Amino acid sequence: MSPEAEATAPARHPRRVPLALATMALVVVVLLVALSLLVVRLTTTHHASGPPPTPLAPASLVSSATSVPGSVLDEVGAPGAPLVTPPRSLGAQTTLRRGSLPEVLYVGAEFCPFCAAERWPLVVALSRFGHFEHLGEASSATGEVFPSVPSFSFRGATYQSPYLAFSAVETYSASVDPGAGTYQALQQVPAADRALLSRLDRPPSTAVAGSLPVVDLAGQALVIGAQFSPGLLSGLSASTVARDLTDPTSPVAQAIDGAANELTAVLCEVTGGRPGILCTSPAVRQGRARLTSSGALSPPAG
Repeated sequence: MSPEAEATAPARHPRRVPLALATMALVVVVLLVALSLLVVRLTTTHHASGPPPTPLAPASLVSSATSVPGSVLDEVGAPGAPLVTPPRSLGAQTTLRRGSLPEVLYVGAEFCPFCAAERWPLVVALSRFGHFEHLGEASSATGEVFPSVPSFSFRGATYQSPYLAFSAVETYSASVDPGAGTYQALQQVPAADRALLSRLDRPPSTAVAGSLPVVDLAGQALVIGAQFSPGLLSGLSASTVARDLTDPTSPVAQAIDGAANELTAVLCEVTGGRPGILCTSPAVRQGRARLTSSGALSPPAG
């Protein structure tokens, strides 16, 4: 182009982004940044405010509770009332099963002193039919009527047995959610079990609906609350309770081992007397006699 033409040609201005479009882009960027910060905040808050994990019980504690000598259990027998309250008969209710195995269902909470007390005989009794893994260690809440009852927790635990199935739900921890002022939620009761609980956890089975724990022994018998007073264990260390389990003259063994013998007698009914060596032991025979006299078990045929 000649100098003359360049002089007469219209001037070219740089292309500009419309102001509205630039403003919109800026708003989108700000919103994305804000959303990212919100997601990070919510994720962090969730982990910070969630219940702390239940610590695993020491191996020595688990060993003591899951291997109480049969000779000790036989010597304790079935002390009965007023020390030990027997399970309540469920009459002709259909056997609770998981697959081909009769099932024991436990619903409790870590804050609950009655749950803490009842876990001990459950662990002792069920360990005679199978074995636990990953049992937790927990104490009931300090603000409950029986504070600081040492125990196990079934949260995260597994159980294997050729004779029985075991399902456990720990609904709340012993830690308080500072925002809500209530115990922190842990596990929800499966939908399949809610209808069963709504039938069991009410009068006449219990005087107060909503009591914990609820233990359905394969549809044969029911425990609501604890079989003995949690006050017996309140303030003791878990190691002290475990040590006393092997002393048949101690009040702890009389209560826990005695309750375990009654549970074992019920479970021998639902397993058809298996394993035979266990179900014909003196402790189980005493437990069965005690439960028969209380109406929790039917008298033997013939």
